[in-house]
Amino acid sequence: MPPPVSVSNSESIARPIDSFAFRFNAIRAFIKALRPHQWIKNGLVFVPVLTSRTFVDPAMWLISGVLFVAWSLVASGSYLINDLVDLKSDRNDPEKRDRPLASARISPAAARIGAPILIAAGIAISATISLETAAVLAGYALVAQAYSLFLKKRLLVDVFILAFLYTVRVVGGGVATGNHVTIWLLAFSSFIFLGLALLKRCAEGRAGVYNRAYREADQPLLLLFGVASSFLSVLILSLYVESRTHLAMYTHPGLLWLMVPFVLFWQCRLWFVTHRGEMNTDPILFSMRDPASWVLGALTVGAVLVAG
Repeated sequence: MPPPVSVSNSESIARPIDSFAFRFNAIRAFIKALRPHQWIKNGLVFVPVLTSRTFVDPAMWLISGVLFVAWSLVASGSYLINDLVDLKSDRNDPEKRDRPLASARISPAAARIGAPILIAAGIAISATISLETAAVLAGYALVAQAYSLFLKKRLLVDVFILAFLYTVRVVGGGVATGNHVTIWLLAFSSFIFLGLALLKRCAEGRAGVYNRAYREADQPLLLLFGVASSFLSVLILSLYVESRTHLAMYTHPGLLWLMVPFVLFWQCRLWFVTHRGEMNTDPILFSMRDPASWVLGALTVGAVLVAG
């Protein structure tokens, strides 16, 4: 007959199990606070390689991959700072109060320690590519902190900063790989991301979220500005395809015209979804979960590859 297990022995066994579970939950909450689902946005650093003749060079993809990791670390550190700044308001928000910091699953002290470490690590990794790349990433980090601290509450300034934060990823990818970011790509990126930033504000307004500089009466103007920006990006893409500046880069440049209807259809779809109030507050994440967006994205990339 086995000896009886005393209460003190059972408690001593339970303690390390509880301690392990607590540590595991804390680590999982910290990882969630880094918003790894947002890292897909950093895939923009691959655009300069994809749109150049170097897309057949594995070294270029490797460099872009290293930059992707570095950018993701800096972005995650920036998210921690943003959540620290918004801690009070997030706790009163029906959706954001479940964030790890707002729900007290991780402490503010952990975020204060983790944020600078992540940002410094990301910039250090990018410096192994080149000092110029590190400078671009450091500039992104500075603007991202300024956005979190005060710029996101400024009328229109916020959407232009968001567009910049997307576009600078493309610039960073070009600097890292030595692929010149043309004025065509820069203009297209600026307008398409400005349109997406305005779409994000429209989606928030449709959801009844007016916690920044916008009011309900501003919705028609935001819609007008956003749709205009989206269509301007498609116009710029059309002008690029029609121009002769890219003829030497592609074997079948005429096939690039296939991109135009795909990109236009995708943006029109996003605006329809937003106008119907079915868009969540982040169009990029919506697109990542939207099968139609995946199909249109694959067709667009396919058009570029076939043209090459």
